[in-house]
Amino acid sequence: MPRGQPWKPADVLHLRWYADRGFSQAEAAAVMGRTYGSVINKAAQLSIRFDGPDGAPFLNRNAARSRWREELKRIAAD
Repeated sequence: MPRGQPWKPADVLHLRWYADRGFSQAEAAAVMGRTYGSVINKAAQLSIRFDGPDGAPFLNRNAARSRWREELKRIAAD
């Protein structure tokens, strides 16, 4: 028997949308207000893969920092 909040069809659509936009499972869990484990389990049940296109969403600070450092290197090289 599942624990926690049940997954509504709209939640599943949001999960697919986040996966398609390049969010990580942890980021999707944070945005959806769900636990990391519940997102992993539901994604596995539905065969949703979180390896979408690049384009870091707003929660992906590491990718944003990496782009910032690359831009600084480019500016410094000029």
